[in-house]
Amino acid sequence: MGKRKKLQRIQAEDIVAPAPRSLPAPSFGLRHSSNFFPVVDSEEHPTRSPALANQIIDLVNNCPEVASALEIICAYVLSSGVGDELGFAILPDKQDPKPRTVALARSVVSRSGDIWLWWQIIWRMMAWGDAFGLVDLNLDQMQIDRLSLLPSWQCFAIPDPLCNIQHYEQRFGVSKAIIPTNRMIHWSYNRRYLYGRSLWTEALDDWAKLKEVDIDLAEASRSASIQPNLHIMPIGTDDAYKRTYKTDHEERKKQGIIADIYLQHGADVKKPQNFPTAAPLNSFIDHHNLRRLRIAARSRVPLYLLGIDSKFGKEIAYQPALSFVVFIGVVRQLLAAGLRQLINTELALKQVPPSSWKYRIVFPRINVNPWQQTIEEDVNAEGVEDMDAAINLEIF
Repeated sequence: MGKRKKLQRIQAEDIVAPAPRSLPAPSFGLRHSSNFFPVVDSEEHPTRSPALANQIIDLVNNCPEVASALEIICAYVLSSGVGDELGFAILPDKQDPKPRTVALARSVVSRSGDIWLWWQIIWRMMAWGDAFGLVDLNLDQMQIDRLSLLPSWQCFAIPDPLCNIQHYEQRFGVSKAIIPTNRMIHWSYNRRYLYGRSLWTEALDDWAKLKEVDIDLAEASRSASIQPNLHIMPIGTDDAYKRTYKTDHEERKKQGIIADIYLQHGADVKKPQNFPTAAPLNSFIDHHNLRRLRIAARSRVPLYLLGIDSKFGKEIAYQPALSFVVFIGVVRQLLAAGLRQLINTELALKQVPPSSWKYRIVFPRINVNPWQQTIEEDVNAEGVEDMDAAINLEIF
């Protein structure tokens, strides 16, 4: 009888899905809790598409061009590029201001996270293709308490037969947590059906080739930069003596630098007359630079911001910068879409009618090159305007 009750209790516990487990984020401090999955070697333990995830994680963690581009993208999305760190602001709608709506929007943004959380969302969205935020609902006070980031490569979007997402799952090993759609905010870059794509997905082949040529270039550089000693034996020297001579010389090299060589039987040691040349390395260097340039160009960041030289100064100053501004505008729109879901959920909990969900999410003016005339975005575009004077720092 006791075994039957114990079996029934175990089966009942199995029906209850475990709570979602988030990673410790800088915005919430390093909390030690059994609810966190163990973190070893990296912040991600891939469950969804492990092979693809491992390639992208390797690229993001080890390629300097990708790491630099990610930092630049995050910085320009949340600032004007000159260090003012304005982030973004919630402002009233110009046509139909709703003070209570704006106050509630600012309040939930302030409770949910800070500048470090928004930075992490942008970083994960661009690096992994997706960022998943778990909404912590307080039904007693009918509000959102905070937003916690979940590991991107452990989250699954589960569609219904009509291809609408019915819920999310976080999987790790044999554990699985089911998360309803109203508690998950899913940011994606270049989404294809259910999931986004990393900005560098198409650069994985270049990264693999770059690592190969890096090894070849290092070995070729060492070989080309060393002038070997030419040990010339006199005519008529037998093979046994040559082998003995070589063995004796190799043993001396193992003991350290050979300052003196004592010649026997007329042997001669000479250095080549010409200095080492880089000509044999040119093909390796060209291939290395091509792969590096292709990876850097995939980031949309102007090459001069990544420290890569360009031959055409006019193109550096104008066209890449303008293209970069457009790209940053797209990233801001993707970030704002998730922020609107967060704010609208709070407004729904506060029983604000949808007709009053009117507010603006604005970002600061972008200044790509402080020595040039400021490049301004289209101030008429939704969610984008100059807010150097209008920013409300209280939201942080």
